[in-house]
Amino acid sequence: MANTHSGMVWKRDDKTIELRILPLGASITWGTNSKSGNGYRKYLRDQLWVDGWSVDMVGTKNHGNMQDNAVEAHPGDVITQIQTAAQKSLPYRPNVVLINAGANDCKLRLDIPKAGARMRAMIEDIVHYDGMEKTTIILSTLIPSSDPQTAVSIPTVNAQYRELVTTMRKEGMSIVLAEMNPPSSVVAHNLLSWPRDYTTNGKADITHPNDCGYRKMARVWLA
Repeated sequence: MANTHSGMVWKRDDKTIELRILPLGASITWGTNSKSGNGYRKYLRDQLWVDGWSVDMVGTKNHGNMQDNAVEAHPGDVITQIQTAAQKSLPYRPNVVLINAGANDCKLRLDIPKAGARMRAMIEDIVHYDGMEKTTIILSTLIPSSDPQTAVSIPTVNAQYRELVTTMRKEGMSIVLAEMNPPSSVVAHNLLSWPRDYTTNGKADITHPNDCGYRKMARVWLA
């Protein structure tokens, strides 16, 4: 899983730590367009298990046919709504929080210049919760979308997220970027491609990956 050196609560070589992972977001985190409903979560959890980790997925919702299917995801939610929903899962004291959020802000063109500020407010809410100061935040950039209204804002939001992670790491926070949609100048592996990674049963979704696409997302979370 994505690593960082800023006071992270877990280390790659310390498998004695149980990873309490909170998948946090909207419909992509929920697993929409995945045949199993698991989205990226089962691929991620299975690989961590193979690598020797003890894993407990946490959240107040359950979705998908995987056994450990807890999640905190609400399709259609924007960043501020996800921030509110996150409070329900913090009593589980996750030590890793995976955040994929902001696509709906893009779709609604909701004050795009301040998306990064809203994301920062959500992250600060999480790490300032009692007992969560050492929790590792893994923030993903937004995956490609073929919806014109969404796609036009994604580069701006992703640039804000990259800058946010850099800034918060300098401030000493345990945070790392999961780069799901790198700038065109960067050679990337596991980059999602429309329609190939968004087509299920012959129909291409404009926003949500298929199982192959979700597997690619899991690999980025793990990188």
